[in-house]
Amino acid sequence: MGTLGFDWSRYCNGTPLPETDGKAISALMDAFLEGRKEDFFDGIHAELSRKPAANVDDAIGLAADAYCDEADPVDGRPAIISILSVATQGKDDEEVICGALRDILGKAGWTPGRLREWGFSEKVVDRLILLKRKDGESLRDHLHRIGQSGDRIAFRIVAEEMKDRLDRCRPEEISKF
Repeated sequence: MGTLGFDWSRYCNGTPLPETDGKAISALMDAFLEGRKEDFFDGIHAELSRKPAANVDDAIGLAADAYCDEADPVDGRPAIISILSVATQGKDDEEVICGALRDILGKAGWTPGRLREWGFSEKVVDRLILLKRKDGESLRDHLHRIGQSGDRIAFRIVAEEMKDRLDRCRPEEISKF
């Protein structure tokens, strides 16, 4: 074993190596790692500690938890039904994730930072920030802001949400939006 701790047997399934070859490999690895050992080991640590990217299952599970006891204001049915109705219209995983989490920010302590910690990408988190209706923002202003952003996925998600709501309500209930 070299001075930095390189142990050949850990990297070759324990296959015995002639002592002179083992010392030569250890010396080469030590020379390679010398001066780089902190970067090398920091890189390995960062790779091992990085969370896997969040996926559709994570998004749907999170949405199910967040909306488990909530009724939809349009028809009184469980809110998760509308969430899943919109999410399943997504054309790819990113759209499904954003559709499922479109209203999650601010619910039960969900913040952009917490979503990032869970492994959701910056692109997804930025889109969820865009989709969040601001305090006091009218539906018209909300739709205008999303349209002006140029984010086609966000616009499709909002369009699906409006379609879902219109399909479930009577004309006099449209003001609930």
